[in-house]
Amino acid sequence: MPSGSNFIALLKERIDAGDHLLRSHLEKEPRNSTYTSSSVQNEIIEVIHEYILSSILGRLAPSALYSIIVDGTTDSSNIEQLCLLIRYVDPQSHEIREDFLAFIPTASSTAYDGAPSMSGIFNGCQAIVKRSCPDAEYMHCSSHALNLSLIDSCTSQLIRNMFGIIKSVTTFFNDSAKRTNALKHEIERPDNDYIILSKKKRLLSLCETRWVERNVALETFLELYVSISNTLDCLRIEGNSTSEQLYHSINSFETITSLCAACFLLSEITPLSRLLQTPTIDFGIAHHQVLSLLNTFETRETNATDYFKNIVFEQAKQISEELFIQPAAPRTHQRRHGHRLLDPEEFYRDQNEMYLPVKETPTRCA
Repeated sequence: MPSGSNFIALLKERIDAGDHLLRSHLEKEPRNSTYTSSSVQNEIIEVIHEYILSSILGRLAPSALYSIIVDGTTDSSNIEQLCLLIRYVDPQSHEIREDFLAFIPTASSTAYDGAPSMSGIFNGCQAIVKRSCPDAEYMHCSSHALNLSLIDSCTSQLIRNMFGIIKSVTTFFNDSAKRTNALKHEIERPDNDYIILSKKKRLLSLCETRWVERNVALETFLELYVSISNTLDCLRIEGNSTSEQLYHSINSFETITSLCAACFLLSEITPLSRLLQTPTIDFGIAHHQVLSLLNTFETRETNATDYFKNIVFEQAKQISEELFIQPAAPRTHQRRHGHRLLDPEEFYRDQNEMYLPVKETPTRCA
């Protein structure tokens, strides 16, 4: 019997479990009638697909309301596909279900998310669907809309610089097993003169498309900040020029404060983003959670001074003390504007360089 495919592996498991009829069929029948060829396997998969698809569609009553969810994705062979799902209320259990229907290969990706070619009221995809089904309503994915709000909010150059630095440092370590092991050794070193509460041993890459998902990567980086700095210091002493540049980039109070602020704000938004992606969520719960987030932002704005001082700035100061970095406002800002020597807390909180723009724009867009 041929070997190597999942199908054959499943047949072998059945035989090992005591299926004597199957064993007899595969061992005694001619090779051209065992029905294990690749074409037969594909036919069996297609039959199973049709059965599952008909079962899902059979749950929809003729008058049932449902949503069609379409998103673009790329498979392991780098082929662009449309992922087609259906969202509906199960008439038996009365629960919200979200079932996958099919992958549809596409020659090119021309429309997705809230782009005009998808949302256009005259020639967009939604307009074409409405011609065939006038009752169909176009809904932009709420989670994606929240993601766009975050992108729009991060207009501060300090925040964008911080993201660029963290991406470069993460790539620097993850692209080399030697450097990754050096960081892990620094984290686990028993004679450290600082305390590491995190159990994480590896940096996570920043998600390019979903900004909310960056929160986990940023929190990991923040927890390992001192270890990262010490590892870069060791590598630059050994003569690595890239680590020299990255060492000076992260040993900056500007970078530390930007990272602390981003983690604080994203930690407030991440739960809502994850909730909006839950298959069983309904409009009432989603609306309530969005209002709750807006109220949280209003509270943060009203008490911005206290929140920034006691949470963001205090955390940044603790990390800076571990690295012997003096808290200070950027020198380039003072040279450019000819200001007096600014208090760093006052600068980052009140000069609208970082904290307030990042916080206020999601409030306007959400």
